[in-house]
Amino acid sequence: DSAPTPLDFIGLTNNNTLDSNKVLDIDGAEYTKGTKLSLYQNYKRLNQKFFIEKVGLAEYIIRAAHSNLVLGVEGGYLDISEKPVNDFRRVVQLPQTNDISQKWIFEDAKDGYYFIRNTLGWYLDVYYSNTSDLTPINIHPFNGTKAQKFKII
Repeated sequence: DSAPTPLDFIGLTNNNTLDSNKVLDIDGAEYTKGTKLSLYQNYKRLNQKFFIEKVGLAEYIIRAAHSNLVLGVEGGYLDISEKPVNDFRRVVQLPQTNDISQKWIFEDAKDGYYFIRNTLGWYLDVYYSNTSDLTPINIHPFNGTKAQKFKII
């Protein structure tokens, strides 16, 4: 099984061919629901660390260590089901519900990296492969680029 062990305490970094010093970050270390997930310089703070919790056979939730909220899709399942295939949707922190837009599958991308797929079939994606601080993390259809590869550190 290549998936993370449940309850791993992690910081997720984007593929080092983009920038190995950037990690996933809850903007401004906010505690409020709907706060966006972005790429940011790694300061090893709690808003850059996440618990991975198994909630199904291969499904996980990703919980922000500082706020105890989980990563999900802005607007949830109903909103995304009506969007065009090539649309982007923001990833935000939300209270945990049974919404399938909050469940994630870790797919082995080799060399210690993962593609992180939402159970809706969309993948975590660094917006246009930009490495600037506060670059949005979205979900997007699979393209297999370095913008969709993440490492657990």
